[in-house]
Amino acid sequence: MMQRVEGPELVVELETGREGVMSPVGHDLRFRLESAWVAWEAGGALEAEAAAASLTLLGALGPATPGVGRALDPRALSARDRAKITRSAAREVLESEAFPTLRLTLAPFDPAAGAAEGQLTLKGRAQPQPLRWHVEAGQVIVEAEIDQRRWGIRPFQAFFGALKVDPILRLRVSFPSPSAAEAPQ
Repeated sequence: MMQRVEGPELVVELETGREGVMSPVGHDLRFRLESAWVAWEAGGALEAEAAAASLTLLGALGPATPGVGRALDPRALSARDRAKITRSAAREVLESEAFPTLRLTLAPFDPAAGAAEGQLTLKGRAQPQPLRWHVEAGQVIVEAEIDQRRWGIRPFQAFFGALKVDPILRLRVSFPSPSAAEAPQ
């Protein structure tokens, strides 16, 4: 039976890093795709889709905390800066008007396997993409490191290249595990 998750039970996030001699003055960022769904069938495929225009900047990441990871730093960016970065990322980087959908497929999807090569479609280009996953606290966590240049995306640069967005993005998709979805309430 096909299971589908969307809304608040599904979290699709991307994180950027920075590089270059001026990287200490920049920010690592966390984005969320607000309009997305994921569907899977036992022994079948996993499919996920998101609206490129729904990309929203959550904020800049603070320093890493042991055992917790990196939390958002609410003071690092103004609301105006967050809105400007969100617009630029969705419209100019993902070209959301020309390419409204991002898609991830993996067939077959075996929750016990832990890793496989899927297919990621960005800006209308489908490319193989290594994926890894695990189950944590009743959630399937799918992760990937995406080299955006493979899809023709040129990472942002400023100050004549002295500050650059790292070309590798970190994708994290989280949804209730199939066994948790089937468990009695």
